[in-house]
Amino acid sequence: LAYIAGFIDGGGCLSIGMNGGLTLGIVNTSLPVLNYILEHLGIGKVFPRKQRTNKSQYEYRAYGDDALTVIAVILPYLIEKKDQAELILQYRSTPRGRRVTSLKGLHKDPNRDQVRAQLSEMKRKDYVVGCSIN
Repeated sequence: LAYIAGFIDGGGCLSIGMNGGLTLGIVNTSLPVLNYILEHLGIGKVFPRKQRTNKSQYEYRAYGDDALTVIAVILPYLIEKKDQAELILQYRSTPRGRRVTSLKGLHKDPNRDQVRAQLSEMKRKDYVVGCSIN
């Protein structure tokens, strides 16, 4: 698990989407490494990632409750992304807050929006490269 946590710390991304959905992603050029992660966690998927470089990239992704399970299991081993993981676990353990429909039809969740803003600030401070999940 510490090995997997190292990849999340180094090339991983933890994200809460506009709809409140949770995504965990790990980008790497080694397909065998990502398949190892998939095999040992038993959840998630590995996808090829489109790049404008000569070297192929791949991405491990887990969504929703699967992502939450991965975060909870690897939390003790995280260093760089530990504060982000704890924030996400805290967010998912509380009621989602009042939802109001906006003009665009998106549901507003003040708690989610606050947590997304905090995650964005943490990512800016850490300068996360390869975090393309919104």
